[in-house]
Amino acid sequence: MNDTVRSRPDRDAPLPAVPGRTPEPAWANALAIGLALIFLATWLAPPLTALHGVEIMPIWLHTVMETFAIAISLMIFGVVWNSHARERAGSLVILACAFLAAGLIDIAHTLSYRGMPDFVTAAGPEKAINFWLAARLAVAAGLLAIALRAWPPIASERARVGMLAGTLALIGGVWWLGLFQPGLWPRTFIEGQGLTAFKVGMEYLIVAVMVLAMILLRRRREDMPEAGKLILATFVTILGELCFTLYSNVTDLMNLLGHVYKVIAYAFFYRAVFVHCVREPFQRLEAEIDVRHAAERALTESIRYREALLARLPAAVVVHGADGTVQYCNEEALRLLGVDASAIEGKPVNSPGWRFLDEDGAPIPVARYPVSQVQASLAPLHGFVGGIVHAEGEPPLWVQVNAFPYFDADGRVEHIVASFVDITERKRTKDELRTARDRLEQIIDVSPAAIYRVELSATEQQPARVGFLSHQIVELTGHTLADWRTPGF
Repeated sequence: MNDTVRSRPDRDAPLPAVPGRTPEPAWANALAIGLALIFLATWLAPPLTALHGVEIMPIWLHTVMETFAIAISLMIFGVVWNSHARERAGSLVILACAFLAAGLIDIAHTLSYRGMPDFVTAAGPEKAINFWLAARLAVAAGLLAIALRAWPPIASERARVGMLAGTLALIGGVWWLGLFQPGLWPRTFIEGQGLTAFKVGMEYLIVAVMVLAMILLRRRREDMPEAGKLILATFVTILGELCFTLYSNVTDLMNLLGHVYKVIAYAFFYRAVFVHCVREPFQRLEAEIDVRHAAERALTESIRYREALLARLPAAVVVHGADGTVQYCNEEALRLLGVDASAIEGKPVNSPGWRFLDEDGAPIPVARYPVSQVQASLAPLHGFVGGIVHAEGEPPLWVQVNAFPYFDADGRVEHIVASFVDITERKRTKDELRTARDRLEQIIDVSPAAIYRVELSATEQQPARVGFLSHQIVELTGHTLADWRTPGF
């Protein structure tokens, strides 16, 4: 055991980080494959002449689907914005602003769909498509931005509000162009001919951006907890965008399928954001609680083990507080002190019921108690010998004491630990040997013979020395024992 303990382990040290990435369930991957097969089957199937002239995508269905998608977009923004944490990556705020832009622009798209009442200007396919492309570009740009790099946390509230203000300004610009400057937009749909090359090209551009984002997200699966969900949602979005390159009428099957894919993709986007912002912190907290409980159990077992070990040590151990009060005694200490735990724990060091003697049998003042000496010097104490008086008239129990201070992290004394062993038999033997030696020296001293004793050293570094001279040698040589012990004599 070290004589002086400088500090204790940091019990408040942060726990290890809990991994946040969760694998996607098998049904999610199966759903993605199924949606891809449906897209291929619809694309490659021959035209259904029976459906010619049938309005597959009526206005009410379009409104319901777009309303659902708009609600999810705004929910994504609301969840991220209101669950913001300073340590959370800035990529979530970027994604939230992208979906806020998409949701508010999709409102204009929904109100501009053919058959809807006039919204500032007359509703029509091109007007709806223009808002549609702007909303999809916002989502694609947001996904690419978070996939390109790991964005640092946005700790400043001003920075967050600035991003929101920029997003709202972008939304306002798109609305102004779509409602008041329709002539500035390239042609995207020609009645009787279908989609223009510009519209198809923009859809392919959006698809290309999303494919790139999906590839980059796949590379970041380890450092982005919900990358798997975002990849799945992006894949379904790509399928929907491909559908919007193939329809010839805003009410045909491909347009319907594209909107279905959009709704499904948005549900996956929301799931990714909700899990990360709402469920993941609780999951992390639960995992940290489990880790802390495991650490507490391990600590409890360690304490029980150490207490059992201390209780069975052949040496006595007493732990004092910084003020000297007794906080703990093991079984051997209670036996040697002749008390039980209730009679000693919590007592001050100057308790009047205690009597201790020094080696000469004189009472020891409180200031010379081992714990008092350590309190005063803040240094370890070794080899202190004292006697414990249990009752008047009884011989004392002799012990040898070692003590040391235990410091907290701030350098203040927190405990003083004293250990002692019973040396009564050893001291009795030592006293008997001293008495026998004194008696022998008295006998030798009256003997007419010249006698001396040499004490051999236990090490080679120290020479032997004269341990005893009879008075005859002193008289013959004229030198005392002190002279004979002088180095070089």
